[in-house]
Amino acid sequence: MSEIKTITRNQLTLYYLGDISLLDKDIVAVIGKREINSNERIIAKNTGRFLARHGYVVLNGLALGTDKAALEGAIEEHGKTIVIMAGGLDSIYPKSCTNLAFDILNNGGCIISTYPIGTKPNKIRFVERDSLQAELASKVCVVTCEKEGGTMHTIKAAYKCQKPIGVICKSTGNEFAIREMKAIQLNNFKELLDFVKANSSNGVFQQLELADFMTEPINNSKAPF
Repeated sequence: MSEIKTITRNQLTLYYLGDISLLDKDIVAVIGKREINSNERIIAKNTGRFLARHGYVVLNGLALGTDKAALEGAIEEHGKTIVIMAGGLDSIYPKSCTNLAFDILNNGGCIISTYPIGTKPNKIRFVERDSLQAELASKVCVVTCEKEGGTMHTIKAAYKCQKPIGVICKSTGNEFAIREMKAIQLNNFKELLDFVKANSSNGVFQQLELADFMTEPINNSKAPF
């Protein structure tokens, strides 16, 4: 990988590889649980692909499952991606995503950490990483999560930061986010686009339907996911 650099942003030191200027672009965090079924994987990948096609930077934590699928979708569309690590940038976690990390950088993306070289991931650092995702993104899109899962850390941080939250699949975590975190149920591409384009301060979002996310996004924004 290329040389690790540092930048100070909002009084926080960020270690990074790749194009740090992406932090000034329109960023949507596409997140969710690690263990997903085939339909959820398709939805995550199509969501990343669609957002990239419309010029949004896709951000998450490079976890297996939802995160990985969303990043792959964005990269297939030649879109830009940002991933946040829970340890130093001298090693990629999980190791199985090392090739994906190279793809991210080769495609003009960025890998970021708040930890110096040699720092190993642990439970507290994963929580801090999850919170940083919410801080850096302008909107948060949750494919699927459990109420007690790690994704909820990002959802709660987004709610605290007053970042709009959209959820797609039916799951215990998504239902909790709707009840308690003012999250909005999402579903087709046109409405996803309305969601990410909406003024974050107006609190008005559209209702979407799950089946819409299952169709390959071609040129019709009203097509399902």
